[in-house]
Amino acid sequence: MDSISPELVERCPIFKRFTGPIHVCHRGGAAAFGPENTLYNYRRCFHEVKTDMVEIDVARTKDGHLVIMHDWSVDRTTNGTGKVSEHTLAEIKSLDAAYNWTPDHTTYPLRGQGIQVPTVLEVMEEFASDDGCMFFFDLKEKEAVKDVFEIIQKYSLQHRCMVGAVFPAVNAEMMRLKPPCIPATPDVKTMAKLFIAFKFHLLWAVSFKHEIVGWVFPVRPTMLNILMSPKLVSAFKAKAHGVFAVFGTALNTRHGIEHALACGADMILSDLPMLLRDTIAERNKLSAKAKDYEPALVQEFTTKQELESASDIEKAFTELATS
Repeated sequence: MDSISPELVERCPIFKRFTGPIHVCHRGGAAAFGPENTLYNYRRCFHEVKTDMVEIDVARTKDGHLVIMHDWSVDRTTNGTGKVSEHTLAEIKSLDAAYNWTPDHTTYPLRGQGIQVPTVLEVMEEFASDDGCMFFFDLKEKEAVKDVFEIIQKYSLQHRCMVGAVFPAVNAEMMRLKPPCIPATPDVKTMAKLFIAFKFHLLWAVSFKHEIVGWVFPVRPTMLNILMSPKLVSAFKAKAHGVFAVFGTALNTRHGIEHALACGADMILSDLPMLLRDTIAERNKLSAKAKDYEPALVQEFTTKQELESASDIEKAFTELATS
């Protein structure tokens, strides 16, 4: 975290709280950890894992309430069907938020235990009074942006939260309304432009108004070298005043987390909070020997399949950046 500019730390006091990599529970912990985006998981994240921050995926119900749901629909995580926006809060509350969660792809131990889809206000009422609890709000709908900032103000979270939105229109509204003291991550189109500019040594020509570079890895761990290297992270951190955040399925493995740390990531979001916590702890213990294994973690990809995949990814980024 030493690379963060003093100006940014002064403007966004949340960064004064961290001395090392920021541990974030993606979706409030997911996969084998527990039913994502539930109070059940948030309690484990804060009290058991001792995370720095939990991600809150904000969705809006038919009658205008803010609930926590990653997907547009309720199908994947509950026993219901249909879009969140097509259901009232009462209908959402009637669903079992742990219905489809399984730790082993065979059993469903938390079905019928009363675990509901929480509202944003319910999470705030339980955790916002604890100064040690911090939040990353993932904004998915333009109509909900103003409501989220009103909640942040109501619970005095300006110095204990971050915000982000992958959709350009939502991100633009977020940047228009957010206070300068709250750090934000960019939308996916901005990320694509940064990547292409980096490839052609044109980062200097790209405008970047966010405080954090948010980098996504929805790929297998062995592909990390394609989209992240120490050189790329260093360049992006310089562009974003020193803060580089990474999230995606590749960060659900020890290799992926170690690679991100070796490259210099400041903030990691993982579905597996305990794995992330333990890997960061091990990294800190081995810091004196870091140079012994960093080269192996950031070695160039060489197989034909990986090279072809790299080409496909670059094409996708180029199309997105120019669309």
